Amino acid sequence: MSASDVRRDYAPGRVNGAVVGALVGVIAAGSIVLGLLGGTAYFGILWLVTSW
Repeated sequence: MSASDVRRDYAPGRVNGAVVGALVGVIAAGSIVLGLLGGTAYFGILWLVTSW
């Protein structure tokens, strides 16, 4: 078994792993951003309501 055979066998798995990792990263970052925005909006509304 030569190096090119090994590379051909493992390349798809490496690509899939990279894609899955990127998707997980994007989803995690998105949820963090949404959480921050939600928290900011929540406290902003509370501040507006209590400052009347």
